[in-house]
This record gives sequence, structure tokens and C-alpha cells, in this order.
Amino acid sequence: MASLDEPSGDSVPSRESTSKPRLLKSVPRSLADGKVRSFPGYDDYVQWLIEDGQIESPDDLAARSDLVSNILYNWISQGQSSCLFASSLAKKFDRANWKSACIPGRVNSQLLRRDVANLLDAVEDSTEAIQIIFPYVDSLECLIELINDLCESERWWWEKITEDQDGNPTAEDEIIVGLRYVLLGEQHESWTLGFAPFDFMPFTRQAPHTALVLRANSHKRVSKDVPGPNGMLAVHLADMDSLLTTVAHKNMTKETNKNKGRILNGEMAHAARGRVTFRLPASAAPSLCSPGWLAEK
Repeated sequence: MASLDEPSGDSVPSRESTSKPRLLKSVPRSLADGKVRSFPGYDDYVQWLIEDGQIESPDDLAARSDLVSNILYNWISQGQSSCLFASSLAKKFDRANWKSACIPGRVNSQLLRRDVANLLDAVEDSTEAIQIIFPYVDSLECLIELINDLCESERWWWEKITEDQDGNPTAEDEIIVGLRYVLLGEQHESWTLGFAPFDFMPFTRQAPHTALVLRANSHKRVSKDVPGPNGMLAVHLADMDSLLTTVAHKNMTKETNKNKGRILNGEMAHAARGRVTFRLPASAAPSLCSPGWLAEK
């Protein structure tokens, strides 16, 4: 049974660390301003953990949910996701009340739904955010299976997003998936952010492991939202406590928008929005369950 992890603060490298091995950054990115910036990838984290003596081989990582959790925290803190709020809060996940859990291996759909439901029920309205990591989801087929398994529950559904941020139709060669989690009481639904190590995802979402990051908390800090087509208010990661003053929060919002544009550099910006969970190739359509809340299961 999956449970909340308790990662230790020194399980991954920090910029202040001088006695630890150096974390390599082997994933280069050409930015919109012409510069190149590099980020750490899965192989870099594995190599660092081996050199630090925490694992002996990549196979050991599957049994260490605490390390898997810390890898995602650290990866987000490195800035590839482009969100400066996320980068800041991931460095102090305890203070930010940002929890983590890992489902390390494939289980049948009923057990998966039970484990995810138990995790989310345990933190609902008591945390700012939770990340649920699925290291076994390492192919498109596994990702489709994860979406289908979750959406067999009445607490999950997915929205097919057919327009980009400017109102233009999305491309015919892609499916834009917005996973929604229905909170208890059915008054709020959580827009779930998705990460996965696939090149069909936006660069800002290409994390070392597949993960869902969401807010299972009905308290809203963004007041402009109105009820969606299901009559529920959307809650999302923008509703988290940024731990900043009002002025600092506004400044970081502006800088995040600029940073996102620099890193995406015009690629897949429509699929890197907060309402989007996954971008899939159109070939996934025949295997994907129907969109919509309470759609035919």
C-alpha cells in the first residue's frame, strides 16, 4: 500500500553542499534569448546517488521511495519547470506543506485507484499540494493505462482541451489531456499538473519520473475562477501559499511568465499551461478512455 513519504533534507544535492558529489546537468536547452542553459536529467540523479553511496545501481532506486520523492523536489527546484514559485517552494517542501508519495510498481487498476484515493483522502484540506510519483510509467502505453485506470473512478475525469491559449484549434497530431480530481463534496475539482520523461511532452514537463502534482485542498487564493461546466470551482497549484508578501508574489508572477517564455522558446506553450496535465500523440486516441466527468466507464 502506498503511503506518504518522508524524504530527508540531505538525500539530494544542494547548492550549499560542499562534501557531496557534484550533480551533473546533462540536459541542454536553447533559450529564447539565445543562451543555453542545462538541467539535470534522470541519469544525472542516478549517477549522483551512486557516487554518494546511497544506491549501487539504478535498480535500487525502485525500492527507495524517499529518494524518488527527493529527485522530483530537486528537479523542480532546478528550474526546468519554469515556474519560479514551484522552484522556490520545492526547496522548502516541508515548510510549504507540499507532500509526496510514490507508487513504485504496476498494480491492478482497482489497487491503483484505492491507493491514490487513500493518499488524497489523507491529505485533503490539510496540505498545500501533493505529488504522486509513478516510476513504472516509462512508456506511452503505461501513461495511457494510468489515465484510464484513474478515470474508472468517479473522482477522476479528463477534459479534452481543443484550443490553445489564443483560442486557436490544437493540432490534429496531438491530444491535450486535462486530468481533473473531484474533491469530497463535489464542489471543487483540482486541475492536475502532469510530468513525464517523454519528448512528446513540453520541455518544462519532462521530469525524471512520471508524476501528478495537485492541490487536494478547497481553500482558494485565486478568486477570479468561476464554476466550470460541471458546476465545480477549479482549484489548482496557483492557490498554494507562496510564502511571499503581496508585492513579492506579484513580481514573481511577472518573472515566471517571462521565464516560461524563455525556456519554452515557442515550443508547445499551449500544452504547458496550468490546465493541462499531459500532451499525448494522436495515436493514443483509440486506447484512451472517453473524456468528461461520469463518462461511460
